[in-house]
Amino acid sequence: MRDFAEFVEASNYLDGEPPACFRLPPGDASNPVFDATWRDPGFAQGGDHPVIGVSYEDALAFCGWLTGRERATGAIRPDQEYRLPTDAEWTLAADFHGPYPWGNALPPGEGAGNFGDVAYAKTYRKSRLAPYDDGFAETAPATAFAPNRFGLHHMAGNVWEWTGAPDAEGKIAFRGASWSNDHLGGYGYQLSNRWNSLRAHDIGFRIVLASAKASAEGR
Repeated sequence: MRDFAEFVEASNYLDGEPPACFRLPPGDASNPVFDATWRDPGFAQGGDHPVIGVSYEDALAFCGWLTGRERATGAIRPDQEYRLPTDAEWTLAADFHGPYPWGNALPPGEGAGNFGDVAYAKTYRKSRLAPYDDGFAETAPATAFAPNRFGLHHMAGNVWEWTGAPDAEGKIAFRGASWSNDHLGGYGYQLSNRWNSLRAHDIGFRIVLASAKASAEGR
């Protein structure tokens, strides 16, 4: 949230006006509305929480801005750039082993991640992951749960993450499940879901730093 807010302020992105995003109203999760924004998703977030309510295009714009700023300050080399991970890169980084992002069995084990658990159910709808309780009804701070063996937090849970480039149908993969996701298998926890770009209360992004040459070559 803190980084994205800095980007919007510094670049006056979209004239500084946050577009509306999809959200689930508390107590009526079956009737979604489009009256939230990344600044106000309908619940409290701190600066260390993942930004949500951002589209694929918003994520690309952030990457372009950060690349330009850090090249200018010397924080990264002129041949480096920030971008979204490809589907393949995300899969390797996630390091999942099993039919679910957290492993082989239900419910998830303690500390597995921030999913649609009993804490979520108290505000929104009955959870199919009970009795799992991660302690967060909505998003958690970016480092709230232990990292995987690559040092990456929340590859499973917290927020879905935009990746790669659109496919032939113009759809983009988003990965990893989210705080509001309580489905058992199927669409809910597929390793790769695809949809047209949209802004939603449970989709954000992470970025990678790569050489521009490697990005152009698809590496």
